[in-house]
Amino acid sequence: MSHNQDQELMQASSIGDPIEAKKAIANGANSSYADPNNNGWTVLMEAATKNHPEIVEILVGSGASLEQKTGCGCTVLTKTSCEGTPEMLKTLLSSGANASHINNKGLSLLDKAISCGNSLVVEFLTDQMPFMDLLSTFFSKNVSGVSEIDIDLN
Repeated sequence: MSHNQDQELMQASSIGDPIEAKKAIANGANSSYADPNNNGWTVLMEAATKNHPEIVEILVGSGASLEQKTGCGCTVLTKTSCEGTPEMLKTLLSSGANASHINNKGLSLLDKAISCGNSLVVEFLTDQMPFMDLLSTFFSKNVSGVSEIDIDLN
């Protein structure tokens, strides 16, 4: 795979050019390419956070990983909860992205959307996923396990 083709795919993902994206992939670009100079930011993250659904579909259809992580342990869904739109979250979720992912800082999708101030995504997650806020609070505060709960079975 050519590094040059990977860069062309990143550019096409950034500007939302499906013709160039398909051309780069046909010429050997990696649909899961991660930029080593940008903390492992992937072409899929670029397309999703720039709200280019056609590019996302092309990349996912070409085998792009929905669970590939950046250096901070964020997936495309985590990044999109911070920098994307509710519509893009729906696209990624319907493509099979893991909604329960927790990043290296113990942040869930809802936590990340709140910390980034993405009110549209916060509203989507709390309205469309009724228990997401409860689960988010539980998982972000209990990532290492549930060792503090005592249950008396007698």
